[in-house]
Amino acid sequence: MLTAYMDESYNHRTMCVGGWLCHEDIWPFLEDAWEVRIAYENRISSKNGLKQLSRYKAADCASCVNEFEGWSVPRQIRLTKKLIEIIAKHKPVAFVFGATRKELLHKFPDVDDDNWKHCAYYLCMVMCLAQMCQFIHKQMPWERVTIIHDQGPFNGTAQLALNSARRCVEHSAHIVTVAPMQWQDRVALQPADFIAYEGFKLVEAHKDGREFRRSLRRMMGKQVPIKAGYAKPEFLAFFKDHPDVVT
Repeated sequence: MLTAYMDESYNHRTMCVGGWLCHEDIWPFLEDAWEVRIAYENRISSKNGLKQLSRYKAADCASCVNEFEGWSVPRQIRLTKKLIEIIAKHKPVAFVFGATRKELLHKFPDVDDDNWKHCAYYLCMVMCLAQMCQFIHKQMPWERVTIIHDQGPFNGTAQLALNSARRCVEHSAHIVTVAPMQWQDRVALQPADFIAYEGFKLVEAHKDGREFRRSLRRMMGKQVPIKAGYAKPEFLAFFKDHPDVVT
């Protein structure tokens, strides 16, 4: 059985959904290594009178705020590199998709400032599911996948994305379910937060789809398989005219 862990990263203008897919029997090894690294960082923080980490949170680490308050930039970079090494060693596959408020509002008249985040999350999750189904069908067509996403304000939207995927995504029979889980209950949601945030930063920079993927590969290294995309205007125009076609 395959399991994918997904998370979202967003602000007032950009949304990105991302996560990792691998066999369920691999996840405990990745999670154990991840927890060992966080425990190591906590021992260093304790010696220096800094806060203890309850988890790795990518946005806080990048800005050295909240539980990462008092960290130096070199320490923040070193931790990020160590976590990338852990991910690369266990070889999960990344799925990332991003969209921006400006482009959604321009293409869809029903999207407004009140609902754009849910609309963007829906679009990004549907595309991640489509990428995942395509990958599984090509690489391991006998497998099925359970998708776990970080519990939060987009729980209902994730279910809408699943319903749409079952109707219009090719090879969607590979999906068993899409379900929420709290980050406290599964360490695997922390690597999902990591890749979602990295995708978010690139979407913020308004890269085109090809550069988006290349930038992620430069960040993660060539040994990490990455399936990534960004909702460019021409894609949104097609999606608007063909809402039931996702391949």
